[in-house]
Amino acid sequence: FRKCDGVVQLAQKYGQVYFAGLLIGANVAASDEELARQTAWCAEFARRYRDVPGLIYYPNGDLRCRIDDAVTPQWNQFLKERYGSDEALRAAWGEFAPKEPLGQIPVVEYHGNAWDDVRAYDMNLFRGWLIRRWNSALIRAIRAGDPDALTSCEFYQLPHEGVDVPEGIGELDLSNIGYFDRPLDDIRRFPSVLKYSDQRARGKSLGPGEYGVKTHPAWGDGADYGYHITRTPEQAMDLFLAVPHYALGVGASRIHNWC
Repeated sequence: FRKCDGVVQLAQKYGQVYFAGLLIGANVAASDEELARQTAWCAEFARRYRDVPGLIYYPNGDLRCRIDDAVTPQWNQFLKERYGSDEALRAAWGEFAPKEPLGQIPVVEYHGNAWDDVRAYDMNLFRGWLIRRWNSALIRAIRAGDPDALTSCEFYQLPHEGVDVPEGIGELDLSNIGYFDRPLDDIRRFPSVLKYSDQRARGKSLGPGEYGVKTHPAWGDGADYGYHITRTPEQAMDLFLAVPHYALGVGASRIHNWC
């Protein structure tokens, strides 16, 4: 905790809000045993920093949900809650229906593209279910140590493989996306993309959890680095002026810079 103590102390001294990353990169498709270890860590962190005023608890960034055998019990629980019987599940899934009865269905990572593929739809709903389960367990552990805690996770700017703000926001306090794009498109698209994550109807404020640009010439060597391509100083300044003003205009409560 010594490094974290230093960051917390400096952040308070200079009037900054520390966005404390607790389990960045963790797979939210966690077994019950792994989730228990994670909640214990979050509870210990919250007890240590419960009196810090400038702190937002940040369980995960770039949320990822990689399905494997660890969540087979949760998969069967989800399907039972959703369908209630083997007959209803088989009727909905058609040719993709499992041979096993509810309670014994193995979980397999699956991505389908057809609009009427109910199995793929259910798998994305299950990913959202797992995100809410994971966040809720951590949030309750955090608030056991710090009852006044604010919490947020970073979602992708638009839905991706079930990682979706409206579906996954759950008990988190703040809606939060990472935002990057290519030069000019980044400014042009920002207000509409940010509005997609607006969950104020649920009482949850919004804002970009990370945004920024590269200006070092190493990122301008002719290779395609996507949105991390080198900007001119003018382009960088335009972005760093536009994002705070657009965010304020759209109704965001905060912004966080990255790179």
